[in-house]
Amino acid sequence: MLALLAGIGASGTAAAPAQAAERTLLLDVVVNEESTNTIGTFADRDGVLSARAEDLRSLGIAVSPAIPARTMIPLDRLPGLRFRLDEANSRILFTAEDSSRVPAELGAAARPDARAHSESALGALLNYDVNVTSANGRTLGAGYAEARVFGPFGVVSSDLLAYTTAYAGQESIVRLGTTFTRDDEDRLRRYQAGDLISGGLSWTRPVRLGGLQVARNFGLRPDLVTFPVPVVTGSAAVPSTVDVLVNGVQQLSTTTGSGPFVVRQLPVITGAGEVAVRVRDALGRETTSTLPFYASSALLAPGLLTYSAELGWVRRDYGLVSDSYGPPVGIISGRYGLTSALTIEGHAEGGAELMMGGAGLVLGVGAIGSVSLSGAASQARAEDGGTLDGWQLGAGFERTTLGLSFGGSVTWASPGFADVAALDGADYPRRILRASASLPVLGGALSFAYAEVKRDAGLRRRLRDRPALATLPDASIVTVSYTRSLSERTSFYATGFTDLTGNSGEGFLFGLSFALGDRTTGAASASLDQGRSYGALQAQQAAVANGDLGWRAYASEGGIPRYLGELEYRGAAGRVLGGVDRLGGDTALRAEARGAISTVGGGVYLSNPVQNAFAVVETGQAGIGVVQENRPVGATNARGRLLVPDLRAYEGNRLGIAPEDVPADAAVGDTTRMVTPRERAGVVVRFPVTRSAAARLRLVDAAGKPLPLGSIATPEGGAPLPVGYDGEVFVTALQPRNRLTVALPEGGGCRVAFDFTPTPGELPLIGPLPCR
Repeated sequence: MLALLAGIGASGTAAAPAQAAERTLLLDVVVNEESTNTIGTFADRDGVLSARAEDLRSLGIAVSPAIPARTMIPLDRLPGLRFRLDEANSRILFTAEDSSRVPAELGAAARPDARAHSESALGALLNYDVNVTSANGRTLGAGYAEARVFGPFGVVSSDLLAYTTAYAGQESIVRLGTTFTRDDEDRLRRYQAGDLISGGLSWTRPVRLGGLQVARNFGLRPDLVTFPVPVVTGSAAVPSTVDVLVNGVQQLSTTTGSGPFVVRQLPVITGAGEVAVRVRDALGRETTSTLPFYASSALLAPGLLTYSAELGWVRRDYGLVSDSYGPPVGIISGRYGLTSALTIEGHAEGGAELMMGGAGLVLGVGAIGSVSLSGAASQARAEDGGTLDGWQLGAGFERTTLGLSFGGSVTWASPGFADVAALDGADYPRRILRASASLPVLGGALSFAYAEVKRDAGLRRRLRDRPALATLPDASIVTVSYTRSLSERTSFYATGFTDLTGNSGEGFLFGLSFALGDRTTGAASASLDQGRSYGALQAQQAAVANGDLGWRAYASEGGIPRYLGELEYRGAAGRVLGGVDRLGGDTALRAEARGAISTVGGGVYLSNPVQNAFAVVETGQAGIGVVQENRPVGATNARGRLLVPDLRAYEGNRLGIAPEDVPADAAVGDTTRMVTPRERAGVVVRFPVTRSAAARLRLVDAAGKPLPLGSIATPEGGAPLPVGYDGEVFVTALQPRNRLTVALPEGGGCRVAFDFTPTPGELPLIGPLPCR
């Protein structure tokens, strides 16, 4: 190959002998007896045919990507390729092996630069949730509020909790976090400043910080598949139909010409599976090949890099105190897809009080499963001024299939191991063991799980400047669950657990859940916990759309009986809920209101809580129906606007208006539009509906007969308009006094003059109008 590249490079750069004659040939290209319907440009120098690298690639001939596009390549130096020049018919006939051809891309994903970039208007939003509870002669109130200011610059958000009565050590108004977020879609990068959560890996512990963060955010490209998926390759001897099936379900059916083909993007779910490729030619001859695969979201696709880096102060007493921060720290994490079967990981964190770093990997084991390994070491300053050195090792395995699935992981840490989370008082477990398995049994799914946490409290040594928090007890819990669908609307479930250490006891729960309607569900259950038995019945109806009334009823008997009843109304301006809850001998009354107040595009709107993105549809006309993904969501208000919550950020959302609601005398352009909002931001979508002062005219000749079909009527200062059946013509932008000139199809013409007075909401028929 090196000799070939050297020879090609020499042919592209060496000066031609003075006596060499060169001709340019424009030839019809035939590959393996199949015309490409392409005229190729070739050079003939002393009987040696050459072509530019970029031209050969466009013809489907494989050329090394290391060769520059305009390099001239002698055809006889390309491996696996033979050719014959038919100069009499201006043709060149190639015979190419599959290895010398560029595979045809089937079902290729859209190009990244073809995606619509997100948009954001300038505005603000306030989500609120207020509830009041009255019990035993006391009335308690609590509330949550989230405020945002958004625009092309990014999003500034802050949220807080408020209580009429706070617990000991808790402020009555607690600021949870204040953060500025800006996304860079081109680089798939997110920048944050303020209160944030650090990034991490499966064997590290994220922490809350006040500071700065930069991180790779694949959420900016929801269409991007970040884990390796099977690549399907094949070859067709003649033009054929290619069907691709994943786990027996057809995912792609397309046609291809003769030669090799490749399918790079398949909609596969994680776990073990099988891809079948069926190639069928025009004569019905069919070949099928299968490929087992294992897809794991723990792996990154080759060449993909994800990372996060933070610099700030450890946040303490979150949810209790507004401004409590510990020592400054820095954290960095990264993952890189080295190959489709190997992803490497790295992590480091620390500050003046400690340093910790480690590395790990995730390895795909063929079509069997995935294995993960990690190791880390730390050094921290102890409370007595000494040094604590420690290490951590981890290993895990997973296999997910449609049948038996199982996995497990274990993490060991020495008594001296510590991380940044330990500076906030979170003791580091010395051993964490997890194992799980599930398999189909008797038409249902039986699953087992084991979780063990060993804290070794006797070996615990406190760090300097570390809050003293209570150490949780050890746990060793075994859980067995079984679920089965009994019908389309009914399912059975049963769960049992026990703590082998005796700290959490044991229990058993079984029950039925069933659907009573489109929005109504019910359940019946019984349980045994710590030697006490319980039985419960419940039913509820969800309030899904604006105007829905929801309710919930619950009753249980056993150690402590409980009865609950709630009503909920969902309106366009928010939700209100009220209920009665009786637990034992105590009765509590509760009321709650949830909603949002937004301002964008010059308007103020009341709506249900907006968790992600939203849009304001603006038509300029009241009473116009609005649809989201072809589902009605409301009608515009008196100002011709409607707020539509619950849009998907960084994805296309189809919004539109109902054409039948547009007044007859109004004009509108597009009635649907794809909108791609930014996360937690709002956009304004305009469908301008304008009154056009329009009417239908019925034109007749001097004898009172309708003007013939094909006549052309031209208003003064307007464009020509066709005259239809019965002499009718549709005219817009009418004035109080109007004149038209009509050209008749057989030659000649006439004139029409008339007065017009518009009637709002109507499209009048004027005439018959004589044309003279």
